[in-house]
Amino acid sequence: MSMNRTYHKMGAGQRRRRAQEATAAASFSTSPTESIIDSSPVLSSPVGSPSSVSSFPASSSGDVNELSKDLASSSINETKTLPAKPYVFVAIDLEANTHDYTCFANNKIYTRGTPTQIGISILRANGNNATLFANDPDSPAGTNYRHIKFKEFAKYRTRIGKLKAGEKVDFLYGRTEVIPLDGANSLIKKLIDDERKHGKVVLVGHAIQNDQKILGMGGINAFDALFPETLDTQAMHLPPGSKQGRSLINLVLGYNSSAETGWQHNAGNDAAWTLWVMVKKLPDILTISESGTEMVLNTSKTLRFPPRAQYDYEDDMYDYC
Repeated sequence: MSMNRTYHKMGAGQRRRRAQEATAAASFSTSPTESIIDSSPVLSSPVGSPSSVSSFPASSSGDVNELSKDLASSSINETKTLPAKPYVFVAIDLEANTHDYTCFANNKIYTRGTPTQIGISILRANGNNATLFANDPDSPAGTNYRHIKFKEFAKYRTRIGKLKAGEKVDFLYGRTEVIPLDGANSLIKKLIDDERKHGKVVLVGHAIQNDQKILGMGGINAFDALFPETLDTQAMHLPPGSKQGRSLINLVLGYNSSAETGWQHNAGNDAAWTLWVMVKKLPDILTISESGTEMVLNTSKTLRFPPRAQYDYEDDMYDYC
């Protein structure tokens, strides 16, 4: 008897249990085939990438090697069980001024913590796009990257030593756009509206409570409706019993110790790698829907840190990068 016919005869609870058993069995497969992310494919615009990260080699670093072992069980290459709900993952990262700054072009003073740039990376998780991207961040399948600088900060320079090098880092995935700060909301709203045509939009960030604070400082509210279901890559990789989240670069090297570095603190680059480490973890945060007919994000898991009513903008925010 075929699996499809069996599903028709079983109730929703039975279908879900049967699908969960199939998923568990698939996770032990030694010959990966199709992704659990399976829906209609989309076209995308090819973009560049700083390096190819398509494998998961052993690490010579103690800390990274320990993380590698923890992450090794997370593989998006699993035998197909059920189609996934169509999702569009939108990863963001922001950089902000580290001291009050006067823009002489408009004679305005921008309080410390105002956004100076934003990176937005998109994955339309249709077909096998998620698998292709997880295996190779050079993959153009369903991906799009944007790096936006706010022109009010064209002459701004940080006073924090460890961030000065980041100001000289180029965006490695395309062309940097320059727009006024008050144009951010309309740009982002249009982007979200466009992506909703391709699936449910889910916001992704790394220690995203920091980004949420910076967005507020800049009067950028276009992401607000997405925050209740945000995925936080730092929270989802938090070791059991630990309250100390890992930095983005630590996670990247944990998945691939040979990945190139030096791209940090460019918001566009950071958003791109945030998207990648989320997709590497995706199999662990999917579950069978109540109907037993598709894979959905498991909202019962801790996928972000509890929201904070107040979060002081401090220099150590950058330790999360």
